[in-house]
Amino acid sequence: MMESSSRPDVRRTTTKMASMTAVSVFLLCCFAVASVASQDCDQFAATGRSFNVSLGRKWDSNANLKWKFKDAIIFYKRQGTVITGKIEDINTDGSFKLTNVRKDQEGLYSTEVYDQSGKGQPTKSIKLCVLDPVKKPKVEATCEDKNVIIKCIPDKQPKDVEYEWLKNGVKMEKEKRLSFQVKAADTKADKFACSVSNKASFEVSEAVAHNCAKTDCDQFAATGRSFSVSVGYTLSDADTFKWMFNDKTIFHKNQTVVITGEINDVNADGSLKLTNVRKDQSGVYSAEVVDEGGIAEPIKSIHLCILDPVKKPKVNTTCEGENVTITCIPGQKLSDLGYKWFQNGVEMEKEKRLSFQVKAEDTKADNFACKVFNNASSEVSEAVAHNCAKTDCDQFAATGRSFTVSLGYTLKKTDTLRWKFNDTIIFYTKPSGVIKGKKDDINADGSLKLTNVRKNQSGLYSAEVFDQSGREQTRRTIKLCVLDPVKKPKVEATCEDKNVIITCIPGQQPKDVEYRWLKNGVEMKKETKLSFEVKAAETKADKFACKFSNKASSEVSDAVAHNCTKTAIPGLPDELWGIPIWYILGGGGGIVLLLIIIVIVCCVQTRRTRKLRLKDEEELRLEWTNTEQHHHHHHHLPPLPNHPPPHHPHNQQQQQQQQQAPGNTGPRQSRSKQNRQPRPKAPEPNSQPQPSPRRALQAQKHANDADEEQPPPLPQPRKKGPKTQVD
Repeated sequence: MMESSSRPDVRRTTTKMASMTAVSVFLLCCFAVASVASQDCDQFAATGRSFNVSLGRKWDSNANLKWKFKDAIIFYKRQGTVITGKIEDINTDGSFKLTNVRKDQEGLYSTEVYDQSGKGQPTKSIKLCVLDPVKKPKVEATCEDKNVIIKCIPDKQPKDVEYEWLKNGVKMEKEKRLSFQVKAADTKADKFACSVSNKASFEVSEAVAHNCAKTDCDQFAATGRSFSVSVGYTLSDADTFKWMFNDKTIFHKNQTVVITGEINDVNADGSLKLTNVRKDQSGVYSAEVVDEGGIAEPIKSIHLCILDPVKKPKVNTTCEGENVTITCIPGQKLSDLGYKWFQNGVEMEKEKRLSFQVKAEDTKADNFACKVFNNASSEVSEAVAHNCAKTDCDQFAATGRSFTVSLGYTLKKTDTLRWKFNDTIIFYTKPSGVIKGKKDDINADGSLKLTNVRKNQSGLYSAEVFDQSGREQTRRTIKLCVLDPVKKPKVEATCEDKNVIITCIPGQQPKDVEYRWLKNGVEMKKETKLSFEVKAAETKADKFACKFSNKASSEVSDAVAHNCTKTAIPGLPDELWGIPIWYILGGGGGIVLLLIIIVIVCCVQTRRTRKLRLKDEEELRLEWTNTEQHHHHHHHLPPLPNHPPPHHPHNQQQQQQQQQAPGNTGPRQSRSKQNRQPRPKAPEPNSQPQPSPRRALQAQKHANDADEEQPPPLPQPRKKGPKTQVD
């Protein structure tokens, strides 16, 4: 009985010991796992991104450097020559570069550094842990009566992430949950954003403001624009109605007679017209209508709120790896703004934020535009397409032109070089000579020359260089893409009043071209359209050109200057010594006109003076002649008895000339004799006439010949008179 009773005890003891053993093994396993998990990582990297594994010390570029990953050499540089890996695998400080990080790159990275003497330098090992990056979260605001629920939508995030809330850019220490509630009225001007992070990456959502604070405005108008306040009633010409603003009558019409205001203050339907709206026109507008029968319609009151109008936004695209971030820039910081996105003209109903992210490859042919609005106005941006779709081309060449595929290494005469195109050897040279291709196929540095490039030369070019001992010096692979070259554009300037429209005429260009404007050779960063307008007077000395380019070529148009500031006289400048040319021409013309007037006045005055002088001389001659004739008349009186008439040779000569004149048969005196007798001078004004020389001579002769016998007088010609006929 005792043996039988002791067996169950033994079994129970064995069972207990087995259970304890199992528990111990489980605890040991847990401890082992915990001990492994407790091994802290030195650095963290996110998959799909770039990362630099730090060397942890200063590095001399002349020192020997070896990088290991899990005891396998991944980079080795000795005496300036890269033996394992590529020179691009490290940075200038010796840190190791990882691009497009993968999970299998997680592990222990170690380094060995030796100076030029071969002495080892202290280094440390780094354990790198690779985590999935966090994704950008979203924030939504939900109105609930007078409150707002702010919620962070994390999307599909990796494990071990942390969340933080930001209010107007400042961390909210108390909020650790994915959603919380605030008062709508207290936070109507605030913006909320949530941040998601792990040890390898972090992302912050767009800041969001709610629109849950209620307003008592019935209608909204934008400052500086026109607006019509509706009466809400169909008026007839016989109706009497009144518009009041804050209980003050601003328009009153009694049937056809306007009592207050002007008839143009209202539209045909009676709605009140507001032009160039101002902020002080915010308030309560009320309309009173009385029909022809004196029945009053219900008074309608409208609370009008005046807001600043929104400005036209812009759209920016930012390339981020395989994605594109599309951002709307409103151009102003106003509260209560709403946003809408359009893709190829169709509203994107799910996108309500200022920026969002799309796949570059999936949207490379799409155009995006954003609409910014408030309760009073709205504006839509220009549609923008991104250029972030990645190409795997390393270099680009233009068809029909020459191109050099760079070797990236200075070739020595003792080196062996091999160039391949899509795994086909196209050039092979050794120190002994060229084996494949021609010597002119490469430059002195070993770069491959391509002339008159064709589309079928797109592809993979690879180069291998070996020294005399057969050791590889460099290996380079380049994917070349061949594109059509851009064509030279033209620039035209069109005069429009005081402005000039500068237009770039691209012609037929290939796809994916970019254009820029140049002013006097300097890029105009603000001008992004094919045409723009400038002031003619401000740019009369400037030259404009447009530049078209793609990844393979570029062309610049001829610089063009406009001629829209014309002067009336070609060839003359607008100004001379800072004085307008018209002032100079007007002043010069005035001086010339004044000189002409002075000359004319002088000529007229001289002519008048000469006429007066001649007239005076004629009068003096006439007076002198009359006096002489009178004196001569006294000399020719009939002689007294015993006194013969005096003898006058001069009179005799005149008589002879008169007798000879009809027949002109008598002897003519010579001209010299005629000119010997001096002409009598005109007497001075207001003086007694002087006797002529002939008179003086005759007087002298009369005095000398007084006692001499005078000859009989010559016969005198008959005076002209009516002829009588002899019977």
